[in-house]
Amino acid sequence: MTAIVIASSRKGSPERPREVWDDLIMAANSATLYAAEHELVVAWKGPCPPAELLVNPRLRLFEQPDGCRSFGEAFGWAVDRTDADELILMNDDAVLTPDTVPVLLEDVALVRANFPEVPLGFMVCRSNFAPGPQNVRVPNGGELRSNGMRYDTECRVLPAARVSPIVGYIAREALDAIGGFPPINWFSDDLMCWDLARRGYRSFVSRAYAHHIGQRATTQDGVTEEDLGRAGREWVRQHRPDFWKALRQATG
Repeated sequence: MTAIVIASSRKGSPERPREVWDDLIMAANSATLYAAEHELVVAWKGPCPPAELLVNPRLRLFEQPDGCRSFGEAFGWAVDRTDADELILMNDDAVLTPDTVPVLLEDVALVRANFPEVPLGFMVCRSNFAPGPQNVRVPNGGELRSNGMRYDTECRVLPAARVSPIVGYIAREALDAIGGFPPINWFSDDLMCWDLARRGYRSFVSRAYAHHIGQRATTQDGVTEEDLGRAGREWVRQHRPDFWKALRQATG
């Protein structure tokens, strides 16, 4: 069984629930329309419950406990709400297209069939707001085709050392192998990919596409990118000195 898992944290007025949960409504509706066969797990934290705004017959809705103070803690708790062995992690400000999930899972099957000796880590979607080779503006060594509308490399599954599961597949077995999600906002993707690689797993960029608004929750209440980066680096420095050393070497 495959479950789509969303962790969402928003602030705002409980008297205006649609404004609080507008991103989540779009994300969940896209899963309802285009991936209705999959269980949808939503773990929320906010001033009011989003239950009446989300219509999905396979929705499982949970309120996050107070202990979920970061992106990683929220997703780790959300994943534990489902028994599914196959997981599609989805940011609450992402939107699926009609073929996002079918193509993503097809690429998972292709890699496993053609490279059975390679343990699969993340298989992530391309997007408009994404790092490195996931970004559709990055040619990845390709050329513009289809009257200049897309790079030909967008039609290939690409290996990547570092990916971001804005919408991304991972098997629970692989997630468990690295101890789940680190309790941080920024640098969690970097650390998870690094841990997967050290354990022999390889991650890939799928042909699938998902739209991403970007940084809608993490920069609430005046929190800046600099604040998030500083907090992430400090946690890594204190708790994962092995990765801290590798991170400093990579960034100079």
